[in-house]
Amino acid sequence: MDLNRIRLTKLFGAFNHEISLNKDIGITLVLGENGLGKTVILKLLKIVFEGNFMDLKNYDFERMDLDFDDFKYSFFGSVDPDNERLIARMYRGKNKIQEMDFMNSEVFEPYSSGRLFDDSDFLFENDFIIRSKHSPELEYVFDKYLSRYVHRVSKDEWIDHRTGRLMSTRAVLNRYGRTLPPRYRNAFTSNVIPTWLDELSQRVKIYLIETQRLRTKKSSDSYQDAVISISKELSQKVKGLLATANEHASQLDRSYPTRLLSKIDELENISDEDLEARLTLLEKRREKLRKVGLVDPSEDEITREPVPRNTK
Repeated sequence: MDLNRIRLTKLFGAFNHEISLNKDIGITLVLGENGLGKTVILKLLKIVFEGNFMDLKNYDFERMDLDFDDFKYSFFGSVDPDNERLIARMYRGKNKIQEMDFMNSEVFEPYSSGRLFDDSDFLFENDFIIRSKHSPELEYVFDKYLSRYVHRVSKDEWIDHRTGRLMSTRAVLNRYGRTLPPRYRNAFTSNVIPTWLDELSQRVKIYLIETQRLRTKKSSDSYQDAVISISKELSQKVKGLLATANEHASQLDRSYPTRLLSKIDELENISDEDLEARLTLLEKRREKLRKVGLVDPSEDEITREPVPRNTK
């Protein structure tokens, strides 16, 4: 059945949003100023339809309703950090027919301890999983269904494409196992999630394409903040230029006596006005360099004594 409407109440403790999906043309545009929660709404939908329900606890909202043709699913969160809650309900019309409290110890403890999936007696050979008490096809499952999330780097270590973090085989199953087809998902699950919620997570196939406006690809496995990357690059360039400038200054210091003696025979007459103008120009240049950090502010300023005037 189709998803018809999404409603968020008190997102960030302040914003109420209602989005009716345009099923006639199959495209729904959501427009709004920055900071109102457009991207967060997409992330919340992704969490639900990938079955990672406990992750909803990391976001501030009072209620999220997902209206389908046949049922309505509601998630009740919290905007008060001292009063955490996460409840899921299923409605037919106005009648509540299912409910699950994620803060219940029987649910919360398996989530918080990483035991969404049963412990596996994995057997590795040449970095391949060749046996598991859950499924002998586990290696095939990882390659076919989870390769867009992780890739193996050693026997029991995987890199998460999204975070760049290392994960164990069990951690991968805990994080991404609910994206597997039912025949594999049912083999791995410890049945913490009830059937009606598990079916909800399979109703919509969702892909979130990040805009990455302030992020840049660091390698094939991870991203980094573009602001940090560019600032580091600029810092390295400035350091390189300062080193070059210091070397040039050292060369000038070493050659100063020679240059001074060579100029003695080439003395030129310069007026007081010309000297004043040249010093003023030099001070302006030093001030520009000081503002961008290329001249140490602690260095002595150029001092100028009043030029004595000949009086008769």
